Amino acid sequence: MVARRPVVSISGLRTELPPGDTIVGGSPGNLIAGSGLDDGGGGSLGDNVEVDVSTAPSPSGLIIVANKLGADGVALRFAESALASGNQAIEIASTALASGNASIALAQTALASGNAALLAISNTPGGTEAKLTAASTIAVGNSVGLDDTYRVQAIRSVTGVSDPPQYNATQSNICAVQNNYQWCCYNANQDRFVSVFRDNTGGFTYTNFAEVMTINSTTGLMTATGALTGIGGNFADGNYIIELAGTNKVLITYRNSLGGADTLIAFCGELSGSTLTLGSSSQFSGGASSIPQVTGYDSNRGELIFNYYRSAQYYRIGTLSGTTITLNAEQSSPFTGSIDNQAAYRITDLGSSSIMFTQRDTSNSNYGTCVIGTNGGTSITWGTKYVFESNNTASIDVSYDSANSKALIVYRPGGGPNADDGVAKVASISGTTISFGTLSVFAANINISTYVSTHYDSGIERHVITYADADSSDYPKTKCAIVSGTGVTFETAATVVSAQVTYVQSAYKASTNQSMVAFAITTGSQDLQATGSKPLLGESIVPTVGSQNNFIGVAKTAAASGSAVTVGLPGAAQTIYTGLTTGSGYYVDPVSSGITNSSTAPTSWSGGVAWQKIGRAVSSTDLYLTDTL
Repeated sequence: MVARRPVVSISGLRTELPPGDTIVGGSPGNLIAGSGLDDGGGGSLGDNVEVDVSTAPSPSGLIIVANKLGADGVALRFAESALASGNQAIEIASTALASGNASIALAQTALASGNAALLAISNTPGGTEAKLTAASTIAVGNSVGLDDTYRVQAIRSVTGVSDPPQYNATQSNICAVQNNYQWCCYNANQDRFVSVFRDNTGGFTYTNFAEVMTINSTTGLMTATGALTGIGGNFADGNYIIELAGTNKVLITYRNSLGGADTLIAFCGELSGSTLTLGSSSQFSGGASSIPQVTGYDSNRGELIFNYYRSAQYYRIGTLSGTTITLNAEQSSPFTGSIDNQAAYRITDLGSSSIMFTQRDTSNSNYGTCVIGTNGGTSITWGTKYVFESNNTASIDVSYDSANSKALIVYRPGGGPNADDGVAKVASISGTTISFGTLSVFAANINISTYVSTHYDSGIERHVITYADADSSDYPKTKCAIVSGTGVTFETAATVVSAQVTYVQSAYKASTNQSMVAFAITTGSQDLQATGSKPLLGESIVPTVGSQNNFIGVAKTAAASGSAVTVGLPGAAQTIYTGLTTGSGYYVDPVSSGITNSSTAPTSWSGGVAWQKIGRAVSSTDLYLTDTL
């Protein structure tokens, strides 16, 4: 720091007053407090230069402190004020930032809501796409349809056992009037189905008739092929028909109730194509016979077996010459009780002249019981009776796998924890000895007033069961059963027709793996109708809903089974293709699971909507979808 002295003139020259000198008669002067100095301060400019400094109340500039220049505090005050202002600005900015973050959160919420709205729009009718769950592997561009679980699968042709069976959507009339006592069978020799029934109209004459039908070996469509054949006289009850395996013949029985006769009558019918010719009638039981009676056929000996009740239970053996029946003597049945329900009594040909009677044993608390006998020509030697169900058994049928000596018995227990269920047990047969597997349920509730049918198909190694599902308004259903050891498992049920029915019966064509189901509609005119299945083994198209093929759109994304898939819907162009012919119409192609410009309908396609194009190419890469199937 440099100290300056007063300026004086020495020898004409101006210079600072030398140190130690003073101005004679004068005072060096006072240092006047200026900006930033307190009025009580000041200084002496004497020999010892002294400046008394104190900070002014409102400093505004620089000051001298200990002979040095210092700040008078104004800048500090300004800085403090600026700092306070800055801190306040930071606080305001923080508040603004928080407000801005809240706005961002609201915007994100609005965006999510908007996206959800867009998704909802796309998944509703009229939307351009839908997000669904795949039930098969799906590739981009696959044509897809719904299955019975309302998931989507690639539309494709498959070879194998159809699970579930697929039935033709058209029902054919067997009889367009009120009827009952319907029974049916299939004759392999003439490739014809035959149904017998009683006509309940016509002035209550209750006449029996037979109708002959064929089945389309691809689509399952049933067709009545000839005029109704009258069977016997008026007032007929309890119709029954079986195929005489290996021949062109069928055996028809019923009770003649005209005038209270109540006799049991049999006819042998001979088929020639669609013509059924009946032989002469044969009475196999006298008056006061009960309505229910069952028959069987010993294919080894070519003999007829009749089982019936008239004050006691009997059986008779008959022989054939052409269509003429000759009866042997009446024999006591191994069962002593009445035959009170035609749906609960069966005779099964086990081969090698072994015959199995399966009954609801009315002499033993209606327990389900089996017994095997060996036919000697004029009489049967019976083994031991075996109980398979210790309850009020009903609705029995039996199908037999001769290669493995196992029968499947299907029935309704009528008591216990499975009282109303449709159940099955495997019967393992060795000679006349029978052992049973564990009970398995194929339907949670079946109608006791309708029948249960089962047929074994060695070609697909399955038993085909038909029943009326009481949990589905008595709709008729079919389900396949697979026997393994002494156990049985079941595949998926197929609804034959979505209508309440009664007198459900089925017959089976093993050569094409097809089932015919006959039933009486319970409402309106109560027509007797029939419908057939597509071949259970062979080419079929999946998926189906209620046995109907369908198309809903095309896959826009790939997906594994169980994963989400985006499906493009009709009403928009799908830009997922290459090599399309502009202007050409396109159709579903089950072979490639994609599309084709060939309009030919696949022979195994059976949909509720007529076959038609699903879209039109608007460019080589864009297909505008127009229709579902």
